[in-house]
Amino acid sequence: MRKRKPFIIVIGSCLLIFIVVIAYWTILPRTGTLDIPGEGIYTGQLRGMTFHGYGTYTSYEITGASYEGQWKDGVFNGLGKLSFINGSQLVGEFVDGYIQGKGIMVCPEGHAREVNFSELRQLENDHSDCDHEH
Repeated sequence: MRKRKPFIIVIGSCLLIFIVVIAYWTILPRTGTLDIPGEGIYTGQLRGMTFHGYGTYTSYEITGASYEGQWKDGVFNGLGKLSFINGSQLVGEFVDGYIQGKGIMVCPEGHAREVNFSELRQLENDHSDCDHEH
């Protein structure tokens, strides 16, 4: 029986190391960079291999489009800034990947105004808000 005791200690230690490694990759946040071929690059906080916390994503598919802000379970969630190729930006609160409520729209010329994003979504192809000075 005395010969089995070191074996049990070794197995217990290996199991503990395994649990710590799994916890690190799935539960505990860390910082890193993920380059997703053909899609984009993310730099920021991760939980496992999922965007979670604060980070920046730049799209390869839509050149010049990027998002900087809070993420939750791989989607925009929290305060963030969505930037487009033409220089315009939407700054506000994102919930489950969609911008919500009031925020700020910055036009390519640099002027900004407060916008209700639920109304903006109804006029998504109407860029008249940026076509004239405010």
